[in-house]
Amino acid sequence: MKIKRGGGGLAPVFSKKQFADFAARLGAETELAARWGAEGKYAAPNPPKIGCEVECCLAGAGFLPAPHAEEFMRVFGGKFATYELGRFNVELNLPPLPLSGAAFSAMEKGLRGGMKKAAAAAKKTGAKIYTGGVLPTLSPADFVSGMITPNPRYLALERQLRIMKKGGAFAVDLGYNDGLRFAVNSAAIEAAATSFQIHLETSEPESGGLFNAAAAASGPVLAAGANAPFLMGRRLWSETRIPLFEQILFERFAGGGDVRGGRRRRDDIFGARYLRSSALELFIQNRENFPPLLPLAGGSPPEEMRHLSLHNGTIWRWNRPVVGVSAAGAPSLRIEHRPLPSGPTCADMAANTALFVGLAYGLRGGFMRGGGRLRFSESRANFYAAARDGLDSVLLWRGKKRGAAELLLSEILPLASRGLSLLPELDKEDGGRYLEIIRRRALKNQNGAQWQSRYIAKHGGGTAGMSRMAAAYWENQESNRPVSEWAV
Repeated sequence: MKIKRGGGGLAPVFSKKQFADFAARLGAETELAARWGAEGKYAAPNPPKIGCEVECCLAGAGFLPAPHAEEFMRVFGGKFATYELGRFNVELNLPPLPLSGAAFSAMEKGLRGGMKKAAAAAKKTGAKIYTGGVLPTLSPADFVSGMITPNPRYLALERQLRIMKKGGAFAVDLGYNDGLRFAVNSAAIEAAATSFQIHLETSEPESGGLFNAAAAASGPVLAAGANAPFLMGRRLWSETRIPLFEQILFERFAGGGDVRGGRRRRDDIFGARYLRSSALELFIQNRENFPPLLPLAGGSPPEEMRHLSLHNGTIWRWNRPVVGVSAAGAPSLRIEHRPLPSGPTCADMAANTALFVGLAYGLRGGFMRGGGRLRFSESRANFYAAARDGLDSVLLWRGKKRGAAELLLSEILPLASRGLSLLPELDKEDGGRYLEIIRRRALKNQNGAQWQSRYIAKHGGGTAGMSRMAAAYWENQESNRPVSEWAV
């Protein structure tokens, strides 16, 4: 790998040979992943397992972003926290849990334990842990190369994107509500978005139906959980992470990176159609449609799946399959659901998980082999409608347009409850308690996005208003009361 500097900035980092070698190894691993599926080698967990990861912001005085991730990681220790792209972000990981007994209570307890440890570590660096889709005090000054975590992968990503942009800026145009247009010169803008990602481990034969169900569930789940209405002081989408991230992702494959030419299409990110049978189909699409962006991972053997995993990680999808390999060499397959924002509380994130899992299993039977209760175009339309307007969005369901809050109460929550009942080892009362948190959001018409918007409408915005709102949000976050119960 060579780095050359000249008058135009950074020149290409990787050689043609490195790209060719990576592509060859990616091809071999893609074929091996498919062969493992044909041979039935992906373990079928019984009961199924769930895991999650929470991306958090480090906030300092005035709840401005605090670039203390390296110091935080030294203090935190252990293996359940990792770096993120931005130096003001960290990621907390919860080990997989079986979907049995009081699984969602166990998830909430695990999240609270991790957050407590993270809060103590952050305090020693002079910061607080903030769980929200977007830290409302961010400004363009936070999206510079110096804010990128000095990790080889992140630095290489920054270099490659700058090369593909030929020194140009990343332009963002968020034309909704207040509207916002700006440009930055670094991929650090991706660090503005922090998410709560749910992992659902499954067998290969079930993966296609669950993946399709996850797509259909994305709209209603996001409507219930939206939590990112502000960026740089402007009220934008209820879940501003969605359009912000997509616009930056289009840039990843602009300028020659996309073999089909031009910018990456939106339907690459949400998807173009339901899968025919297996989530493994997407790894074939990855290899065929997206040339390598970061030819790292070295010369590891195909059985470790490092090239496939790295390539999959550079191609953002709101729902994606992931192949894992245990220390003993046993392959596993999971579906990762990624539309949800971080926060507001551990109780809320556990409730979002119960809603997603219930819908995934409640819808699964209708989506085997590509069939479904919703056309794929309707699932996609619901997703973007929910991102724009959250609980106030209008969604398509059973051929009719329905308000999201009313739809959650009348159809989505009963369907999720039935889905949870299909998991025989799960404590139904436990699942019901967390679905009740979602029901109260719908009844009160208050999720994280609406609480933030109402707070600013009542107390005033501007730079000082965003800091006040972030401080009030953090106090409520620390109480662990569900967001539906927060006073404005």
